[in-house]
Amino acid sequence: MPRGRGTGTLRAMRILALVFGLVLIFGGIVWMLLPVPLGLFAIGLGVALVLWASPQARAVLRWLRGLAPGLDRLLRRTEARLPREIATPLERTEPSGLEINRRRR
Repeated sequence: MPRGRGTGTLRAMRILALVFGLVLIFGGIVWMLLPVPLGLFAIGLGVALVLWASPQARAVLRWLRGLAPGLDRLLRRTEARLPREIATPLERTEPSGLEINRRRR
């Protein structure tokens, strides 16, 4: 069965996004030690990339958000402050499905 034309390209993009996202997360942890807090930005961008690239990561974060209401509240507040491109992957991990209703408003 032949593959669609863009299937291999999309898979390669997801693998690159996953690797780059993990590098940003680990680099952000190291950058947290620096006087300028660039680490938070790098970690946020890395998490967004990993969530975009990995359905398993989205499922784990959705489960964690359902398990820990404090984490869910923190991520909801964070989503409101992030650029749309970064906030969208986080919204897709909301445990109750409220992200669909919020987008329609």
